[in-house]
Amino acid sequence: MNKIIIAFAVLIISTVAVSLSIIDQLAIAVPQTKIQFTKTLDSFDDPGIGQEGFQFALLLSANQKSLYHGSVTYTSSVPVEIIVLHDLDKRDVNGQATWSVDGNTIYGISIIGPPAKADSLDFTGAALGFRSKVPFTVTASVDGWIRGEPKQMEVQKIEPKQQSFTLPKPHVPVIIPMHSGFFAGGPVSYIITDSSNKTFGDKITGKQNWSVEFSPRLAKISSSAQSTVYSFTNGIKGEGLHGYQNEVFSSSPSQPDSYSPLHSLVTVSWKQGQKAQVLNSAEAILKAEKESRVKLVKTNVVINMPHILWPGGQMQLRNSTSITDESSFDKGQVLSVSNETKKVTFVAHRGWGADGRTTYYIITDATPMGPANLLGVPNVPKACKRIVKFDRLRNVPV
Repeated sequence: MNKIIIAFAVLIISTVAVSLSIIDQLAIAVPQTKIQFTKTLDSFDDPGIGQEGFQFALLLSANQKSLYHGSVTYTSSVPVEIIVLHDLDKRDVNGQATWSVDGNTIYGISIIGPPAKADSLDFTGAALGFRSKVPFTVTASVDGWIRGEPKQMEVQKIEPKQQSFTLPKPHVPVIIPMHSGFFAGGPVSYIITDSSNKTFGDKITGKQNWSVEFSPRLAKISSSAQSTVYSFTNGIKGEGLHGYQNEVFSSSPSQPDSYSPLHSLVTVSWKQGQKAQVLNSAEAILKAEKESRVKLVKTNVVINMPHILWPGGQMQLRNSTSITDESSFDKGQVLSVSNETKKVTFVAHRGWGADGRTTYYIITDATPMGPANLLGVPNVPKACKRIVKFDRLRNVPV
C-alpha cells in the first residue's frame, strides 16, 4: 500500500514539471520587449473595490495579451507591500483573492510581504504596484521583459479615480444667530462666538443652535481688555442666556475707549423678598446692588460677544450682497442683518489652520482707526491689550 502511494506522488510531480516546461516553451515563442527604467511614484487612494483604507502606487500597468517578468528593486518612505496582478477570467475566480476597479475586469492579486522600506525580488504578472495603509513615495527600478504583443495599454483600469480639485472659495457667507440685550436703556443685538468655559459655551450652543467655540485662552486676557456683561439668573422670564431678562452691557462700540467684544460675565440674582423688574442699564443694576435688591457675582467666564446693532449705531453693511472670488472686502464685513429672524450674515474669509486645512474667519473689530475704517468694523483700542488684534480664526460651515 505504501509503495502505491509513493508512486502516485511521483507521477503527479512529474506531470506538473512537464506541463510547466511546455508552457515556458510556448511563452518564449511569442515576441518579447525589453523594459528597463527607474521611476518615482506618489501613492493615491487605492481604487480597487473593497480596498478602502489602502494607498496604492502603480509601477507597471496592465496590457492586453501580455505578461511582465523580471526583477524590481525599490526604496520607499514607509514600509510597503508589493502587489502583483494576474489576468483572470470571471469564471476562474472560485474564491481567489481578486482586485478590480469596475467589477468587470478582474485580476488575481498576489500580496508579497511582509512590508519593507526597501527590497529586491523577481516577479511575473500582468501588473505590478505597491501599497500601504499610509501615504508614501516609492522609487523603483525594473529590469525585465514584457512578453506578447500588447494591443492596448489598459492603464485606465488601474489608475486612480480622477477627482477634480479646486481651491476653496476665498470668501463665503456665514449666517450667525443674534441675541438681544441692553445698553444704557437701549436695545443691543449681538452674537456669541467663543467662551472660555466649555460648559457655558455648550449651553449657549444648544440654545442658539450654532456652535460656540471653546477658547480657554480668553480667560487669560487682561481685565483691562474686557468689558462687562450682566446676565440674570432669576427674576423676569425672558430670552436671556439663563432664561430670564436680556443681558445688559457696560459699553458699546459707540464708546471706543471702553468697549471690547470680550466680556467678563457677571451674574445678577434678585434677593429673596425683592420684586423683580427689568433693568436695562449697568447703572440701574449697580444702583439695585447698592440698595441690596440684587446680588452680583463676578465669574471667571469670558465670552466673545461682538455687537452688531447698538443705540445710535450698527456694523457697516456692504453695498452689495453678492460674493465673487474677485470681490474686495475692505468696505464692510456684514452682508445683511434681519431683526425679524435675528440673523446676521457675515463675509467669512479663507485662511489656513495650523494643520494645513482650510478655515474661515470673520472680522468683527480692529484697531487702529485706519484699518478699522478700511474694513468697515468698529475701532476697538482695547484690542491692543488682547492676545490678537483681529477676531480669532474659527471654523464655519461652508
